[in-house]
Amino acid sequence: MRIGLEPDVYNLGEVTVTASRRKERYSRKNNPAVDLVSEVIAHKEAMRPQKDTSRTEYEKTILALDRFDVDFERNALLEKFSFLRKYIDTAQFNKTPVLTVSLREVLRVDGQERERNSQGVDHLLEREGLAANLDAMFTRVDIFDNTIDLMLNRFVSPLSSSLAVSYYHYYIDDTVTVGGERCVRLMFVPVNRESFGFTGHLYITVDGHRLKRYSISVPPQINMNFVSDLSLDESFDAQPDGRLQSKEAHTYARFYIFKNWRQLYAHHVVHNLDGEPRAQEDAVPTAGSLIERLRPVPLSAKETVIDSLVGELRRVPEFNTAIKAVEIFGSGYIATASERDKSPFDIGPIYNLVSLNPVEGHRLRVGGMTTANLSKHWFMNGYLAFGTRDLRLKYSATAIYSFRPKEFHPFESLHHALYLTTAYDLETPGQNTDLLDRDNILMSRWPSLPPTAMQYARRVGLRYEHEWENRLSVDAWMQYSDIEPAGALQYKRIGANGATTMVSRFADWQAGVQLRYAPGEPLYNNRLGQESPFNLNKDAPVFRFRHTVGRIDHRFTYQRTDIIAEKRFWLSSFGHIDTRLHTGVVWNRAPLPALFTPQSNLTLYLSPNTFTLMRPMEFVADQWAALHATYYLKGWLLNRIPLLNKLKLREVLSFSGIYGSLSPKNNPRFGHEGLYSLPEGTTLFSTTPYLEVGIGVENILRCIRVDYVRRLTYTDGLRGRDLGGIRIGFRLTI
Repeated sequence: MRIGLEPDVYNLGEVTVTASRRKERYSRKNNPAVDLVSEVIAHKEAMRPQKDTSRTEYEKTILALDRFDVDFERNALLEKFSFLRKYIDTAQFNKTPVLTVSLREVLRVDGQERERNSQGVDHLLEREGLAANLDAMFTRVDIFDNTIDLMLNRFVSPLSSSLAVSYYHYYIDDTVTVGGERCVRLMFVPVNRESFGFTGHLYITVDGHRLKRYSISVPPQINMNFVSDLSLDESFDAQPDGRLQSKEAHTYARFYIFKNWRQLYAHHVVHNLDGEPRAQEDAVPTAGSLIERLRPVPLSAKETVIDSLVGELRRVPEFNTAIKAVEIFGSGYIATASERDKSPFDIGPIYNLVSLNPVEGHRLRVGGMTTANLSKHWFMNGYLAFGTRDLRLKYSATAIYSFRPKEFHPFESLHHALYLTTAYDLETPGQNTDLLDRDNILMSRWPSLPPTAMQYARRVGLRYEHEWENRLSVDAWMQYSDIEPAGALQYKRIGANGATTMVSRFADWQAGVQLRYAPGEPLYNNRLGQESPFNLNKDAPVFRFRHTVGRIDHRFTYQRTDIIAEKRFWLSSFGHIDTRLHTGVVWNRAPLPALFTPQSNLTLYLSPNTFTLMRPMEFVADQWAALHATYYLKGWLLNRIPLLNKLKLREVLSFSGIYGSLSPKNNPRFGHEGLYSLPEGTTLFSTTPYLEVGIGVENILRCIRVDYVRRLTYTDGLRGRDLGGIRIGFRLTI
């Protein structure tokens, strides 16, 4: 007698799929498994759920310390945490003991967030921008798409119309019953296990060849960071029109910093509540929140007391010390109170305390900002800096009035504020980096190197910024600057007779406006802003239009227009290309300081959208177009090299180019009175653009990138490190 056991399709355990037992040569021709999946792919548009259908969805995300089987009595360090026993729960993924530390519930109606409930350390994640990364990691998966966007990466879908059959091997595994329907269980594995693909099963109905359910996971060999396990499970119901409707979708993941340390378990679930009673805005109020009334599955007893758990943990000094370390590393600021939530003033950024450059020598800086504990609308932000070589004290002080009340710091989204700034500091023309502050330790240049073109700038400015939820923002400013050349920079004014006189300082008045639009860009609350290295989700395109009107040297009134576009192009699982196009024009007659000089970066650190081998002020122009492109291949080639693929390295190719020109009215070589002569080493573009290329490897220790960069044009008389060299970057990716 044979006894058949029907699987429990809603209790997903760990999925491990291997094909090693199949010794026969795999063939796509005359393969019934390939024929079956090809038929499903051919008809997937007729069955895929409608994306524009109004629906009500409930999402829940929990974060927990995984495998929390701690023996408190035998560990003196953990003995004071023995109260945690009463909070230990069981993971739904693999039934291991877990300690849940964060819970977030979101109710969405017609695609819009209607209500949110958070418990545990979720407020900390939100304040430092980490919550935005989590939201981006656990995106809504559509297996019918050609690529699946998950964990900030792109995976080839097993139902991809273009790549599935060539990217995966398919096998008919069994015939089972799922939700009362007979289904073919189709197993699949990626051809290359290190690439961004899945292993798992598709459950396809025998009658109609319709997808009933899928359960998939990433291979253990995959080239991903900080993720040790990732599994997805989703089931569908058929609608009268033949389309599918998702019932519930689960995503399970484990994260780690070091594999031998305790891991973080995450479970994200989405329930489709269509057919459930929906609360109307004009309905008679009832007890409890909307989430409490519509929650499809009650919270477990341990999930309802997460806030109590965090409260007890906060009473343990060792826990507070660990939390402070994480907060300092993530925000770059040190609180001046024992509890960060009560700190009136934070010291930082800590990454700018010490730096080096040839003019200042060792630069020492200390600064900070007030918090919402003093005022939810008024803030102060600033620093003092001192150079051991030039012996000058520099400073910056900004008074901020936020029209929107802030929870903690003034740079929380959405921005709507006035800024009044006074500052005196040293700067390099053409070296305004986006990613890091100019005196960040990583942007240092050794004082023993030859001096470069620099200048002291004393400024007073007023700025207004307004940002809307659709990610459109306006930024308007007025600024007065008093400029004094320094280092190797000298300004010489051309007189009526063609002779030049030294300019020790000059004034520059400016007023301008910038429009910025980044459709789909998630809000990010870290104090370092959208360009923070901890902001992992940068897929949204960014467009900037900036127009500046100025009067310089009390002689020239000029106007300048800049247009900047940034876009990430994904090539399915074969990586992505980050691009930035910057074009602009100076419309009027203007001296050298008002002209455009490309952003250069002579430090060892790789800074995005800069020219690594171009000297500061090497080129000037009044009309220009610059393109920066970096292709992150995600290990597409190195994953296929035995032994080397164990290192999880990833390839990087980069290109930077710029072409510009200087019109005769602004060319000092024609002897125009009042213009500044070109400094030594400054030149004009010929008919050839300036070009740089780079090739490198990233993901060294999961965060370090090393490139060899080479200059291709304007190379006459250059040799050694002026032609090419090694550069090091820092980049966190999943």
